[in-house]
Amino acid sequence: MKAPPSRYFSDDTFRGRVFGVTGAAHGIGESIARALLDANAFVLLIDKDARELDRVKRELGHNATEIAVFTQADVRNHHDLRNAIHCTVQRWGRIDGWVNNAMYNPGGSVREEVDERFVQAFEVNVFAGWSAIRECLPLMKPTGGAIVNVSSIMAGQTVSHYAAYTASKAALDGLTRSLAVELAPMGIRVNSLAPGFIRTGKDNEKPAESAYNDVFYSASQPLPFEGTPEDVAGVALFLLSDLSAFITGATLVVDGGLSVDLRLLSDPVRAKATEKLRKLKHSKTNKK
Repeated sequence: MKAPPSRYFSDDTFRGRVFGVTGAAHGIGESIARALLDANAFVLLIDKDARELDRVKRELGHNATEIAVFTQADVRNHHDLRNAIHCTVQRWGRIDGWVNNAMYNPGGSVREEVDERFVQAFEVNVFAGWSAIRECLPLMKPTGGAIVNVSSIMAGQTVSHYAAYTASKAALDGLTRSLAVELAPMGIRVNSLAPGFIRTGKDNEKPAESAYNDVFYSASQPLPFEGTPEDVAGVALFLLSDLSAFITGATLVVDGGLSVDLRLLSDPVRAKATEKLRKLKHSKTNKK
């Protein structure tokens, strides 16, 4: 994986510090966890997908369990979340930072959406983060700490069929601002990170899907290349580090300029990607 920017980081920036990351076995969460481990931190990785957690553990190598704790848990289960945090403190004696990354996006029309999935979006995207922060507070209090809530540019603008996701991410941003004010006297900073359309799971894409996404993701924002989970991880490390010591209550946008140039929502970008896919299929047909 691509390493996060390191120009202003030394090997000691995160050495010996302890962080927790939810949704840590996939995409952005995995990249943040790996970046912290690469920076010599200790990390608690929480994810409900036991198989993917095992994959990450294997890929980290023989010393994985020396530098990380892997916990399979649903972040909606407060008991499991609390136990994971306290087990981590028992092992390393501290919590310096926390990343609320786990998310749920049910999609669907308001006319078809069931109440349970709308509620679940708030349980995962908002309440789970709230619960984790409450558990971490007394553990951070002596030295302060940093909390990063992974939000989305969809908190500020949206498209059809994203009501639950948009509303819950907007609530998460509101929680960030409120807690930033409340916790500042304790030396605890709280910020949001708002990714744009980040291409996760690229290795699992089918050829036709990959061809479409090659154009779609790179042509959807002013910067002419696609955003990766590692791009987001670099910003997360900045917010968790002392380099951002005077930043709290902020939302840092990581979207290649998408939120100021919403071409992703325009027909030309979709048409360009669709045309490339059509040509690809046509060329394959002619070769048969």
